[in-house]
Amino acid sequence: MKLWRLTQAFWINVKRLLYAGNHDFCPGVNQYVYWLKRPIGWLLTAAFASVLVGISIGPQGWVILSVVGSVILLGVAWPAIQMWGCRARLVVQQPRGMEGQSLRVTLEIANSLPFPLWGLMISQRFLSDAKAATKDSEPMAALARVPGWSVTEFHWEHKPTNRGRFPNSGAMLATGFPFGVWQSSRWIQTGDTCLVWPHVPQLIDAFAIQHLRAVGEQAYESRVGEEGDFLGLRAYRDGDSLKKVHWPQSARTGTLVVRESEKAVRQQLTVLVDLSDLLSRLQSSNGGSVAEEIHEAAEQRLRVALATAESLWGSGLSVRVQVGYQVWETSGDRRNIQALMDQLAVWSWSEFFERWRSRRTINFRPDIVVGDWTVWHHDAEMVRLTEPSHGMVLVHPGFDYRLGTLRLIECCSPKAGVLCWQTTEDRE
Repeated sequence: MKLWRLTQAFWINVKRLLYAGNHDFCPGVNQYVYWLKRPIGWLLTAAFASVLVGISIGPQGWVILSVVGSVILLGVAWPAIQMWGCRARLVVQQPRGMEGQSLRVTLEIANSLPFPLWGLMISQRFLSDAKAATKDSEPMAALARVPGWSVTEFHWEHKPTNRGRFPNSGAMLATGFPFGVWQSSRWIQTGDTCLVWPHVPQLIDAFAIQHLRAVGEQAYESRVGEEGDFLGLRAYRDGDSLKKVHWPQSARTGTLVVRESEKAVRQQLTVLVDLSDLLSRLQSSNGGSVAEEIHEAAEQRLRVALATAESLWGSGLSVRVQVGYQVWETSGDRRNIQALMDQLAVWSWSEFFERWRSRRTINFRPDIVVGDWTVWHHDAEMVRLTEPSHGMVLVHPGFDYRLGTLRLIECCSPKAGVLCWQTTEDRE
């Protein structure tokens, strides 16, 4: 028992020493001593020590100083010369891409020096997804030898995992050759950026899609107007234009009769992404991880709304997608869809939630609402939700919008007379 206690006491003291050795007692002076973590810091310390040896002991210190000084001079000057004599340019071969699809990236390095360049690396992450990025000082890739007086191209494939622009930040070409004492760098010129479109899951349940399109067709209506095909005749009313008078029929009946025509209606279905509950959560939170969760939930609903709109486009229906104050008028036209996806590629949820209160929201009566399953079935009384006129698509909490396919299951509707579906993963 005594031996056990002694062992425990010894281990506790060891942990205390380890804690003391790794604890930062003076964080305010870190900016003044961090240079010691680099090789040049130790070399400068060695040079200072050799000066003290040369002054106090003998000429051996000056010999050491000359060697250390030569290493420092060459280690700092040579990388600077290499960076001075080269130019780099980053080119993405295609103007548009999509999440999960490969992009062809080319790095052109022009060497104007007569000798080759060694030890080049891309020292800053410039990937489109912030989750893959690390510290700026961490090298992303090391490059092979670049011959003198030449232009060398490096090619690779990159699969972006998030929508946005690629590259979304600048990249730096750096080298520490030959000793790694000091790293010299320069910015890489970036050409036209590539817009990375969001991946939209595909609806695969044919029966649910038929019902969804039937709901869309119900929202269309034809009304009487002044243009379109001829419908019939009616008695003249005050205010009718004389151009509409049917004179032969009026002469036969002895009373004025006017033509009645169809009204050409191009109505758009309104698909609303309901974010009422997310806005309430965001106002009561302090940001941080909660804000990231809210943005992720909003992104899920937006992807489902796009999948819903895509199924309606297949029936030739025009769709108005609304997210708060933002409204996109869309149709199945290729150029129209491309313009929509270009805007969504750079869509920022942070900016959207910040501007929501200051921007005027157009209150359309939505035909279809995309919302959260849990909120509509359990928390509807706590949040003011926008009710649809024809149908709703509820996103299940466990849904992963990065999946390639999406299945809709008809479920019990929380509102009478409105069809309701919920999303689920395709497990077939």
